[in-house]
Amino acid sequence: MPRRSAASLQFATVKRSSERLRPPAGLTESERQIFLSIVAAEKPEHFRASDLALLVNHVQAIVAAGDANAHLSAEGRVVDGKPSPWLAVLTQAQKAIGMFSLRLRLSPQGRSPTVSGHPGKPSPTLSYYDLMDLRENAGDDGAA
Repeated sequence: MPRRSAASLQFATVKRSSERLRPPAGLTESERQIFLSIVAAEKPEHFRASDLALLVNHVQAIVAAGDANAHLSAEGRVVDGKPSPWLAVLTQAQKAIGMFSLRLRLSPQGRSPTVSGHPGKPSPTLSYYDLMDLRENAGDDGAA
């Protein structure tokens, strides 16, 4: 290994943690923010490239549930004497969120020691530089 120059020793090198899943280009801004918050909350190795489609569907279900709740709050649960059609949207979104969170190991049951195999390990925090990198390179290829 070659010697480092004195000039190179004056600057700190930032070592990036392992690569995280990146949001794909087709997400809306609210979906993208939810995607980033979920990915940032987990360990870098938690998600794999094969989880991307499942995670995108999970994020879209969360947004759909939020939209349904907003409509139900504004219009009420009963419209013209009939149940609001947004009740069905909310129900389906909530079912999807539960299923996706379990499959992606985001729920309490999915994180249990018997499932994850890593009891008691603290999750490393995402550095500011890693978060900025995720935001800047969003939509490049979905995974790195």
